[in-house]
Amino acid sequence: MHQIYVTGHALERYREHFPGASSDDVLDSLSAARRIETDEAMIIIAKPGKERNRAIFFVEKEYNGMFIISTDEEEPWPVASYLRFSDTRQKFARKFLEE
Repeated sequence: MHQIYVTGHALERYREHFPGASSDDVLDSLSAARRIETDEAMIIIAKPGKERNRAIFFVEKEYNGMFIISTDEEEPWPVASYLRFSDTRQKFARKFLEE
């Protein structure tokens, strides 16, 4: 497993769903998350065909959002962002990935 750390931006975004969360909480959630392919991630966030080079995507286990790991830099890699899903996007992601 690669070394990963949590950026302030990712933690701030994650806390919008999970107030009071720590960087360790983000990393714990990430370890339980499902890795998805780039094309799947772009469909879920409604940006099909958009290039996201050097990024790895994980959907939070309850489909609350998506972690984006930037691999542009040398290790440790940052959890660059956490995209919060609306209720509609959460339902779509669950249906799309579970079919």
